[in-house]
Amino acid sequence: MNIQHHVSEELLISYAAGALGEAHALAIATHAALCPLCREAIADAEALGGMLFDRLAPEPLPEQGLDDLMRLLDGRDGSMSSGDPPPFPPLDLPIPEPLRTYLLRGTGLRDGELPWRRLGADIELLPVRTPDRTATARLLRVAGGGAIPEHDHTGLELSVVLSGAFTDGDALFAAGDFAMVDETVTHEPRATPDEECICLVVAAR
Repeated sequence: MNIQHHVSEELLISYAAGALGEAHALAIATHAALCPLCREAIADAEALGGMLFDRLAPEPLPEQGLDDLMRLLDGRDGSMSSGDPPPFPPLDLPIPEPLRTYLLRGTGLRDGELPWRRLGADIELLPVRTPDRTATARLLRVAGGGAIPEHDHTGLELSVVLSGAFTDGDALFAAGDFAMVDETVTHEPRATPDEECICLVVAAR
């Protein structure tokens, strides 16, 4: 992959600090799985955060704090089910972790296929379920030359191209690229005409 569009430094720092909701964090983790440059930047930010954390004075745990932590660690909070996910169906596109596990545990398969929902002649959608109530995650599959209708946003919209490419204004986003827009942007992304485009898209609710 020849990745040209990366996560901003500000967003990478927020991700490394655990300050993002789960859905937006999933988009960054998916891009980082495909992008060595952003993986390295995240590792650097996490290392810096660890150094700063080590300098903080310790605080006593609240009552029941250890029990709450153990529930999170063993999955009893219900955010993700335990156990190994089922085998992933053969697809002609990269589905890196952690996106692969979210898809398998949250969507299920139908006859070994991902259950796409058709939205129109050119667009199919597949919800990616997370416990995050601040944003929605989904895969979008757009036929070559097809466009997502013009729309605006209530907050951050993050996109990771898994296969194909799309244009947004004068910018081209190809496989592995990361795109970010906010509530100031109204746009109409369009798949390039030569092949379909599949993206992970996370949008604020």
